[in-house]
Formats: sequence, C-alpha cells, structure tokens
Amino acid sequence: MSNVEPAAVDGVWEHPTGRLIAGALCATLIVAALRITHVVPPIFLSNATITQPQIKVISLFAARHEGLGHRRHAGCAVDVLGARKEPHGVVAYTVVHCWAGDGRCHNDENFTDGVVAHLDGTDLTAAEVDDAIESEGSLAVAKRIYPDALTQRAFDLMDSDGPRSYDAKARALAGC
Repeated sequence: MSNVEPAAVDGVWEHPTGRLIAGALCATLIVAALRITHVVPPIFLSNATITQPQIKVISLFAARHEGLGHRRHAGCAVDVLGARKEPHGVVAYTVVHCWAGDGRCHNDENFTDGVVAHLDGTDLTAAEVDDAIESEGSLAVAKRIYPDALTQRAFDLMDSDGPRSYDAKARALAGC
C-alpha cells in the first residue's frame, strides 16, 4: 500500500484549473445520476417562439374541438409551456382554458385541455388533445403528447383547471 496520493503523482488536481474541472465533472455525474433516478426532473429547452397569430390558431382549434365554434360568447386562453422547431414548422406544447357563456355572459361551461399543435406558419397541420378528465391513466395520456419535462406541469394545470387568470383571460376573449 502506497502513501502517495494521486495529486502528488501527477500534480493535476493541485492546480486550480484541475480542481475546477474535477468539480464540474463530479457535479455533472451527480446531476446525471439524479435525473436517471427521477429525483431531478428532465429539463425542456424551447428552441422556437410561438407568435400571437399562431396562438390565435390554437385558440380557435380548441374552441372548435370542444364544439364552441358556434357560441356567441366563447373564448380560449392559451398558455405556451414550450416550443420546438421541426423541419416543416414548429410544435407548440400548450394548455388551453376555454370559457363559454350565454347571451348575458353567464358561465355555461369551462374546461382546460392540453393541446400539442404542429404548426407551419399559421397553418395547423396536426394537433393532439388531452382533456385529463380521468384521474386514472390521465398521466399516461399526458406523457404520450408532451415531452417528459413538460408532462407533470401540463397535467397539474389541466387537473386544477389552470390558474384563476386563465378564466379571466378566456372570459375577456369571449367578450364578457
């Protein structure tokens, strides 16, 4: 057994730069291990921006999807959780809260859905919807349409009908 430490052998770890590299390597390995064990959730980095006209397209899609297109007072507020560039446009990962009222703006119905919209400019080329109604198995549906890093946040927003501001924004879009 030798009394010689690795730092004494090559001198790399004694240098401040060597310590910095060793620390960074150690931190990287710890974070990777935590992510693998799901202690730290994965991170989603958006690489695209969703424009206001694209948000309007998603809002109109959600209203039509839920059969609100004919309603005089109906509006859908869109919360963009993230976006990713694709070869033919972008994918928008959203949660949409829709509100519908009668002629006097009394609330008839409201709901919050997850919508993953594939857009080419302002053309909606495909969309996937998750209503998260069932408590059993709804997370599996959300996992199917959202990246892992966005799944829990999207599910929480759908499950709680989103923040109170969603309702106010949707009512305003409905003209009430």
